[in-house]
Amino acid sequence: RFPDPYTPQELLPYELIWDMAEYFIRFIPKKDSLYLRLLLKLYESGSAFALSTLNYDCLLIRVVNYLDHYFPSCQYTTCFPHGNAAFFCEGLLSPSGVATANAKSPIEYHINSNGHLVSNGKLGIIESLSHLRKLRVDYLLSPPVLCHINPAKFAMSGANIIDEQQLNFRKLISRAEKIAIIGTSVNENDEHIWSPLAQTNAQILYVSGSSSVDGFLEWAAKHQRAQDKVRRAYWSEAETDVYKFLEV
Repeated sequence: RFPDPYTPQELLPYELIWDMAEYFIRFIPKKDSLYLRLLLKLYESGSAFALSTLNYDCLLIRVVNYLDHYFPSCQYTTCFPHGNAAFFCEGLLSPSGVATANAKSPIEYHINSNGHLVSNGKLGIIESLSHLRKLRVDYLLSPPVLCHINPAKFAMSGANIIDEQQLNFRKLISRAEKIAIIGTSVNENDEHIWSPLAQTNAQILYVSGSSSVDGFLEWAAKHQRAQDKVRRAYWSEAETDVYKFLEV
């Protein structure tokens, strides 16, 4: 058990993560979803590929579930370096401070440098909005596995899950032959993202609006990445260029 009662100020960070997850878990992919079109194109090419998103929504997860159902032979990897609204840590902590965990899935708690209680445990999946709301009632202090939107990008629940996702991202980037970055601005505070990209031998195609492209060109020049390409456009305008670059 942990100290009780909790003040509203102490609960606020947990409430914020729950609110974020409730918002993002509602997103449903459209029929012309970027993820769906890209995944189908990559599948048809027979290429092995990986997709990663820094977004908290479940669009990629839902499209991947569709792909698994209709194209079970598709070879791909997914990665979520900042977590996802559908992720939770299977060791859970109730508002009264009672921890629960499967006997085969031990969980650890510690206080991080920000003074917040952080858990390590096994990855579980939140299947629906109603499931998320039930977990929120039963386990307020164990929010979904999402990084805080700040330079430290720390997670309160499943810190080990975030570490594993970021390690997987680094490995995927190091093994890639070509990388397309779509709609993500350069933020070197996210060292776990931009350091592997700076070091990769793969050629990068960067697709985004003009201001973001300028930031990428500065980053590429700083890291002597003369081989990289840019396309000043949104996905709908650059889709064919992305397929051509990836040779699919």
